[in-house]
Amino acid sequence: MFELILAATASTYSFLRRFMPTAIVIDAINTRRGLKWGVLAMLFAVP
Repeated sequence: MFELILAATASTYSFLRRFMPTAIVIDAINTRRGLKWGVLAMLFAVP
């Protein structure tokens, strides 16, 4: 039972991590190249 829950959680996490737009944007901002967009993203998040 625990194995089934763990497998379902891991597959759900990997699916959401791969295909959700917010995760893609956060990953892009956290890269070395994306650091220049971090301040801009924070400014858009304030309003």
